[in-house]
Amino acid sequence: MDLFLLHAVAAEATDRLQGGVLSRVAGLGAGRYLLHFATPTHDRLLISVRPDLPRLHLLGRDNRRHPEPPSDRLGAALGRHLEGGVLVSVRAGPWDRVVEIRFQPAHGDGEGGRILLVELLGRSANLLLLDADRRIIDAARSLRSAYRAPVIGAPYVAPPGREQLEGLPLDPAALDLLGGRVEDPAGRLAACSPLLARH
Repeated sequence: MDLFLLHAVAAEATDRLQGGVLSRVAGLGAGRYLLHFATPTHDRLLISVRPDLPRLHLLGRDNRRHPEPPSDRLGAALGRHLEGGVLVSVRAGPWDRVVEIRFQPAHGDGEGGRILLVELLGRSANLLLLDADRRIIDAARSLRSAYRAPVIGAPYVAPPGREQLEGLPLDPAALDLLGGRVEDPAGRLAACSPLLARH
């Protein structure tokens, strides 16, 4: 998913969903989840971590479809930990395709908030549920890489390579600065934004 489009989706999702209660988590097949929010416009957030089509999109109400509850282990964990919770924010770091969705419990039951991490990293895409201390509760995919494979109960470790771009604003004007920070600026740009790299 194009980086600039992803940031636009994250900003719109925060505007539309902030303070909204997550009423239901539904499944749309392997690696695809639909979060239903109790907002005036009945917004839904589609999260896909399928290796062939990782994406994050806002959807409006659709009375024609009645998705089933998720049938996988992560889907059940999302229902237990997130349903009834209030969405606090949706944020993607600059020059990053990892989106952090924060929830707070609806009734302040003493349990800390929860974080849903959407890693839209091509074939290594994943969806992870973290506790308030950023420890992994569950994940959609186990992944083959020993380094990237999530371990239940372990602290979440962000994908490497973000350090080079720290402090660089997500702005086309920053492209000139990219050359001084990474070895292959054109390759990095193409990986982040195929649309922008073509121009």
